[in-house]
Amino acid sequence: MKYKLLNYISHYKEAMHNLESIIKDKSNSVFVHNVGEPPRHIREDFILNSCKGKSVLHFGFADAPFTKNRLKSNEILHIRIKKVAKSVFGADINSAAIDEYRKATKDLNNAEIDITKKIDTGLFKNQKFDVILLGEIVEHLDNPVQALQNLKEISAKVCTRGSYLLITVPSAFSFDGQVAAYHGYEIVHPDHLYYFSPVTIKTLLRRAGFRSSKIFLYRSPVDKKSRGISSAGVIAKSEIK
Repeated sequence: MKYKLLNYISHYKEAMHNLESIIKDKSNSVFVHNVGEPPRHIREDFILNSCKGKSVLHFGFADAPFTKNRLKSNEILHIRIKKVAKSVFGADINSAAIDEYRKATKDLNNAEIDITKKIDTGLFKNQKFDVILLGEIVEHLDNPVQALQNLKEISAKVCTRGSYLLITVPSAFSFDGQVAAYHGYEIVHPDHLYYFSPVTIKTLLRRAGFRSSKIFLYRSPVDKKSRGISSAGVIAKSEIK
């Protein structure tokens, strides 16, 4: 263990030297992004505060494949949002999870919707939304640009003035993930296709037509020491209209 620690310290010093060289070399300027240290939050606290008093369109609301367990433990985020929001409409691709949620809660203000395809706005029953929420969804999508463009397309019909898109995604720079990688392990959901950083999530949103995005980081409740952009995940808040 002592040898591994010394080796890690040596590797870190070498990496810092390389970083300094890259930053000084002006030919690398297109690749170097000084992001600084965006504000850190507890993910669910940030979401709940952002949805408070708002009309929310919540994608991935059924929380599959954890629907049953989280309904039992009262940990399902959608129900927590309902307690603070003005109104909430749930959208999810998993029909079985939707049925399970409906049976447990009697809440029918939701629908099966695939955001990778053209979205039927009639499913929203003339409801207007202040917030479109995608929590830990984008990293599962085969074509996230197309999915976000689909949301942008319907926003003119279903969103209020001053509305925004709120996205949370896992970070490419999780400290726990970096430590695991150094020891030959990768800790990842079996359905994830991507990791994101502050720069790449803004690039994705820009390509989908969202021009103004604010970036935050989210951390685990026990993580109070991460620095820079090392974090469990990234939050993007983008103006819609």
